[in-house]
Amino acid sequence: TEIYTLSLHDALPISPDGSTILYRVGFGADSGPGGHEFWFIHPDGTGAAKLDLPENFSPNGFMPSGGALYGSWSVNGQPQFAVFPMNANKAAAAPTTVVALARGEEGILPSPDGTKFALLADPRPPDPLSATRTVIEPAQTSLYLVHADGTGGTWACPALHDLAGGPGSAGMPIAWSPDGTQLVVLSSSPKIGNHDMHSYLDLCPVTGEPRHLATIDNSVSSLVFSSSSEIAFLSTTAPTQTPDHLYTVATSGGAVTDRTPQLPTTTSAMTADAHGNEIGRASCRERV
Repeated sequence: TEIYTLSLHDALPISPDGSTILYRVGFGADSGPGGHEFWFIHPDGTGAAKLDLPENFSPNGFMPSGGALYGSWSVNGQPQFAVFPMNANKAAAAPTTVVALARGEEGILPSPDGTKFALLADPRPPDPLSATRTVIEPAQTSLYLVHADGTGGTWACPALHDLAGGPGSAGMPIAWSPDGTQLVVLSSSPKIGNHDMHSYLDLCPVTGEPRHLATIDNSVSSLVFSSSSEIAFLSTTAPTQTPDHLYTVATSGGAVTDRTPQLPTTTSAMTADAHGNEIGRASCRERV
């Protein structure tokens, strides 16, 4: 007996012309390993088609042309950013673009116009003795920027190397500005060696040094540009460290404002459109 699951969290970006949605279907059995497949479907629910993809390639979304998919491709055991052209429902045998980082990528986020990509990655060189030892130390995650064709790769704002989040976290720890000239970056105090939780918001321009916006003495998640001059995020003042209210801060810095002080529920997730026109989704759960 196989169990198929599909949720909004599996829905990936729609094609640039609005005609196709890419989504993932996870499946498994009562015992043994599970798996997943990627499918195309039209917005009206018709034309569902399973994709024929290279082994170890997990697409994240469409390139601006609509004729290729970008995502994570395993190379020598490391997940790397890659672009595969598509012909109908079948991907090319080899990628047109691969960005190889020493320790692989941990997350991919395209700029609003699709001309640049922000990658989360560990900036340190590989440990040559990793096969024979395990080093217990704080993880490092930094920001790597690259053009859509794979050129011009560079570590942006290298002083920020404790980015919070990545795959499986409550939202990406970065968000592009609507004009694609900068990102807001969420860092946090490392879990090893720190007793208290602190979060840090900085603006990181595509070229230039970071500018600190705010320090929050608690956890933060779900960063978005609510406009070109304001950043929204979820945080809390509760000791549980579970983000539950909507906060904002100006891109010029200054006071952090709780926009939902009387909210009787917990806001668990939030997204916005790529151009910062509106906050597109907020899911809440009742407090018990």
